Amino acid sequence: MSAEFWMVVGAAAAAGLFFCGHLWRQAAGRANELESKLADQIDRAKQFAADLSKESQTRKRLSEELATFRNRADKVKRRKAKTTDQPLGTSARIRDHEAEAERFRLERDSAVSERDVLSDAISDLESQLAKSAQALERATAPSITSSPMPTSEPSGEESALRKAQDELVSSRERVVNLEEELEIGRLAEARIRKRMSNQEILYASVRAELEVKKDRLRTQEEQIQRLQALKVAVIDS
Repeated sequence: MSAEFWMVVGAAAAAGLFFCGHLWRQAAGRANELESKLADQIDRAKQFAADLSKESQTRKRLSEELATFRNRADKVKRRKAKTTDQPLGTSARIRDHEAEAERFRLERDSAVSERDVLSDAISDLESQLAKSAQALERATAPSITSSPMPTSEPSGEESALRKAQDELVSSRERVVNLEEELEIGRLAEARIRKRMSNQEILYASVRAELEVKKDRLRTQEEQIQRLQALKVAVIDS
């Protein structure tokens, strides 16, 4: 074989090797490209799963809020249904207000009675305190005048002095106790007066509201009577 043949064979082999290398590089590049696309698809799938989870949580929260709103709407409907059963100007509601006004009136009268009883008790305590103060003055006077008594006086006067001193101590204790009871009674009277004032305000408020309800009821009754008369007139004509 000539040298030209081997040159041709070598050139063909070199061309084959170059072509195989080119194909290998293309295949490697394609594989890298596919791996990159696959990683991108995996990332997109993860992001889609996260978005789907968030969306499901959002839908769950919205459904819970919707259920809450529906429950509130049902409560409002039931409340409106109850209020429409007895309008503000109906006789039943007015009777309720009258009963409430009567209850406040009784509480006010009870507070007045309790205040009167307490005032009488305070007056009695003041009277007892005045008497005890007078007794204290009487018991104090002989102890001051007869303090420098000689030892030669009869035993009867000493006994009277000891008795006067005992009465003095007892009177002082009684005065202190009466002053404490009087202070307690005055504080209780102040509380009762405050409570009675609140009862008066509540009673006046309820009575005013009751009068408004009665006026509204009378207006509604007059309107009903006019409508009934108008209906009769239309039917007769």
